[in-house]
Amino acid sequence: MSEILLAFLFAAKLSNRWVAVVAAMIMATLPIAVMGSRELGADLPAAVLAAWGVYAILNSWGARTTPAIILLGLLAGLLLGASWLTKETLVLMAPAFIALAAMHFRKNRRTVLVGTAACLFGLLAVVAAEAIFYYVVTGDALFRAHEMARNFEQCKENFFYQDSPKYGWAAGKYWQTMMARLLYEGPRVLIMGKSSLGLGALAICGTVYLWRRRVAVLRAPLLWMALLMLSFNFCSTSLAVYRPLVPAPEYSYAIMLPCALLVAAALCDVIKRARGAGLIPRLVVASLVIALFAVFVAASIYGNVRAGRAGNAFSSITACLPPSASVVTDYRTRFTLSYYRTGVPDFSDKIVTFEDGPAVATCEYLLLRRDVFEGLNYRYKIPDSIDVRKGWRLVQSTGGLQLFRRSP
Repeated sequence: MSEILLAFLFAAKLSNRWVAVVAAMIMATLPIAVMGSRELGADLPAAVLAAWGVYAILNSWGARTTPAIILLGLLAGLLLGASWLTKETLVLMAPAFIALAAMHFRKNRRTVLVGTAACLFGLLAVVAAEAIFYYVVTGDALFRAHEMARNFEQCKENFFYQDSPKYGWAAGKYWQTMMARLLYEGPRVLIMGKSSLGLGALAICGTVYLWRRRVAVLRAPLLWMALLMLSFNFCSTSLAVYRPLVPAPEYSYAIMLPCALLVAAALCDVIKRARGAGLIPRLVVASLVIALFAVFVAASIYGNVRAGRAGNAFSSITACLPPSASVVTDYRTRFTLSYYRTGVPDFSDKIVTFEDGPAVATCEYLLLRRDVFEGLNYRYKIPDSIDVRKGWRLVQSTGGLQLFRRSP
């Protein structure tokens, strides 16, 4: 919930309280924020902590006394460090931080230098404490870096590898797949994502509107949003080979706040101009604003209800499975089922996917999902070797999931 307060404080600092109220309303009703707040994941907390860090460093650069500059800079560094401890996507936000510092450097060099130095000290202190902790516990100060590298290798199906069933590519299709990822799939998720209801597109349209109307555009949120979009779309997860991030909706968390600020500024200007117009324009603007928030609220409610039903369905399916039973299912369902069974990703042979070949023939249970998942190159397809009408008996059917058991 802190992102709602943060949106209000950010907008109040950069614009006015009307923009702050509208920005807070957007963050309170945005489906991706509402859905993320009910899930135990690392992406949303990391993004919110980083945003609080940005707010603290902006206040540090605007402080008038040296103690305030240093204390706010240290606080920003600790918040950014907490974001790093939550998830390492903070690294991808570095270009945005550097650009914001450069933008403020022209106004007050001393304040920016002192505040940034204090921020870096706080951040490096957190990173050093983490390295010391890992060295004491595991004997490896770079334990996290090594585990990150191992994660890329062990979970290749989740990253941009050729043999990934979701993001891989056929022989001779590398450049075609790469261009589709960089020029279509990535921008589509960041700008027109379903869970964000196209908030990125609304922010871009709002920015164009403010510029055409010769209204002061919020430069800090615009720079923040643009550089984050570029970083998440084009940066590589490997230093040896160019391997872009997968187009996951979770990366939209980081751009929610700057997008909300830009949309709020545009909406407030539209409302302000409608006040001086006739009755019809005012009714039209009021209807559009009410409709926008109604869609946000309805989508949030629908998403929560759907997620609750999916959770109940997986709980029901898990209750029917013996702990030692082997299951074959599709790529996406495998990880969800493993969390419900064991609480952690299951990389053993108890849960295999349709792409695992010979292992499919030895599985006792078959779990099918009704909806179709379409990734960059992945299509949910049941292998021809599996015919539920022959050799399988339906055990449970709930919430779009069907669990079958191999007939004796």
